[in-house]
Amino acid sequence: MSDVKVFVETVGTDVTAVAVPRIEALAAGINDKVLNEYGPRVSTFANELVKDIIRDQSANIRSLDLIGHGVKLDLKRLDTGAVVASLDIPITLHINVSDLAVRTSESAWGA
Repeated sequence: MSDVKVFVETVGTDVTAVAVPRIEALAAGINDKVLNEYGPRVSTFANELVKDIIRDQSANIRSLDLIGHGVKLDLKRLDTGAVVASLDIPITLHINVSDLAVRTSESAWGA
């Protein structure tokens, strides 16, 4: 029985002395690599992707037409809000939207 106890204690000592520092060093290395190399690359990719999406989709916004059918125009008194007259008219609105500007800020990892 004492041989088993000595064996278990020896394995425990070896794990504590050898394996734990290696695992801690591996975890610290991975953390450092993610923060200093992978993180900024992901951030740069994400920022460029967002800019591309907005640039590509802004053409849809710039050529936007809003069409209303069965629109009712109510003329109201400013002081009471009571309707004075109503007119049913078809309306076509063309909304001209200028180019979109995108401003990105740095992430926690930097840009």
